[in-house]
Amino acid sequence: MPKITIEIDEEIYKFLQKKAIPFEETEPNDVLRRLLLKEGQKTKNTDQPVIVRKTIISFPVLPGEVPKALEHILQVIYLVKSKKMSRMNGTHYLAEFHKVFPTTIVDKYTRQLGLTAHEFDQLLEIENSESLKNVLHRKFPDHFRSINEYLGKIDIF
Repeated sequence: MPKITIEIDEEIYKFLQKKAIPFEETEPNDVLRRLLLKEGQKTKNTDQPVIVRKTIISFPVLPGEVPKALEHILQVIYLVKSKKMSRMNGTHYLAEFHKVFPTTIVDKYTRQLGLTAHEFDQLLEIENSESLKNVLHRKFPDHFRSINEYLGKIDIF
């Protein structure tokens, strides 16, 4: 059976994860096969499963001298504000994207900014958040212009 690569968005991927039968269905193809094919149509799948790639999000470009902490914080803001992800979904997406643990990303916008996750969430909720910009400017004073340019690319800033 020929194999086909498909792209699915994060919401569909998470749906498939929730529908998977633990320890039996380890690939998205297994879940799709069970959900989409009727019992009489099932065939033994001896080939490799379909490769599923999550949609890749392209972030606005930052200058190379921007510290990783600032890059990650700005990318979380971008995912929340422009892509309408929750902070936690954005954090997990970004962790996968950069191949780091989610706690590494959380550390950037909490401990390194001197905020709790709840305080960061409150700053994200404000439509045109000068307060969030001010926090970033205080923490990264040498990157004032990069912060403003990046946030300027997000429609609501």
